[in-house]
Parts: sequence; C-alpha cells; structure tokens
Amino acid sequence: MLDTLLRIGEWQSKGKSKWDRFLNKPRVLSEDKRGNKITNYVVGIVFDLDGRKVYLDPSSLKEYDEEQDAEQFKSLKIQGGNNKAIYATVEPQKLIQIFKTFFGKAEGDNVSKGELIEAIDKDFLELKDSRLYEIAKNVFKLRNDFLKKALNKDKGEID
Repeated sequence: MLDTLLRIGEWQSKGKSKWDRFLNKPRVLSEDKRGNKITNYVVGIVFDLDGRKVYLDPSSLKEYDEEQDAEQFKSLKIQGGNNKAIYATVEPQKLIQIFKTFFGKAEGDNVSKGELIEAIDKDFLELKDSRLYEIAKNVFKLRNDFLKKALNKDKGEID
C-alpha cells in the first residue's frame, strides 16, 4: 500500500517544481467579457524605511508571466482558519492582506503591530531576535503613509 501511495505521489508531481504544492497561482483573465485582450502586470511595493515612505517601484513593473511569477515572487498558499495571514505577494483585489500582514487591522487607530509581528510574538519566539522581526517592526512605522496612499476611506477597503 505504501509503495502504491509513493508511486501515485511521484506520478502527480511529474513535471512540477518543488514549489508547486505550496504556491498560490492566481486565476488570471486573458480577455474581458467582450473578447478584448487583457494584459496583466506585476509591480513591487517598496517600504522605504530610510525615506519613511511607501511607493510602487516603477523599475519592477513587468507583464505578468503565469508560468514563472508565482514561483519567482513566492506567492504562497496561506493556511486558513484562525491563523494569522502572512502574505508577501497578493493579487490587486487582495491588497488588504498585505496591509494586515505588516500593519494589522485597517479599522481603528489603536493598532500597534501587524499580523506578522503578532504571529512571531505568539508562536515563533525564536524569531524575536531576528532581522526579519526588526524590519517588520520598522515597516509598521509606515502605516499612515500606506493608509494615505492605498486606502479608499469611503469603502473601507485597500485599493
């Protein structure tokens, strides 16, 4: 039985990269309802700690490559339920997930840290002395700049 399961696993992973089972490959439309071609793009968000600002990196703008970009940018599947959602990359309509990762809940001014820091404080204490922890704490200081540039206050959503 174990031999059979191993062979099924090998068969299913044939031709896939080691990352495929962990990646979230977004569904990308190549044409709209009228049949017009849609070009999708990827752009990086820069959290400039020295300049104390958040902006899009124009040099990173490129056409989305469905075959390679999910792996290149490590668009990872996130564990559901009551777990903290830690995102490094998202689809445009899910920008709120990046916000929650680094800045916490969008509503209320009494938020003191993002979900990445919350997760480390709660479950990954060994990372409290890491460079990741220090950088994530410093990124939180950019919360207001991110809000000003990305939050559509009328809808309460990140654009």
